[in-house]
Amino acid sequence: MGISYEMPDFHFSETHCKDGKFISKDVINTTIDTPPSTQPSTPPSTPPSTDDENFWIDRGFRLMGKEPSEAYGGDVEASEPIHCFEEALKKNPKSMTAHYGKACAEFNAGEYSDVEHSIAKALGIDEYDPRIWYIRSVLSAHGNDYNDVKYCFEFIRDLENVTKSDREKIKEVLDSVEKILNQSK
Repeated sequence: MGISYEMPDFHFSETHCKDGKFISKDVINTTIDTPPSTQPSTPPSTPPSTDDENFWIDRGFRLMGKEPSEAYGGDVEASEPIHCFEEALKKNPKSMTAHYGKACAEFNAGEYSDVEHSIAKALGIDEYDPRIWYIRSVLSAHGNDYNDVKYCFEFIRDLENVTKSDREKIKEVLDSVEKILNQSK
């Protein structure tokens, strides 16, 4: 018995958790993501700079949740998005978006102890980032720790920067978690 990994879309998150995997909400068709037949015929005027943390963050999110594709030649290695976020963190070790993305990518790869480490590191930088509490709640749900799921969502709900619609979705999640906790008594 447990709650589904499919959580509502929250405004504070760049990802959506569905079927136990995080996927980017903003997957963009770019040359690294599209089959060769649909790529532009001319290269961009200037190549993207790999010295920019945003290059690595964008690439990491685009690679998360990619499905196998015969036209493209296979699926993305689970470690590739993690590598992208690690590169972003080399550029800016305090990037909360990179910490969040890395934790999501580690979750997708099944590296749950690494997710715990990434969450702890990120909370040490900014303990009020709702995305970090969100990934912690998903990890806790995966481990059937519904008391922690409840704690995480109560914490997120009480943050000032959470929208009214997100608060309503959080209430729904908390109601579901409460039912699970009451059934286990």
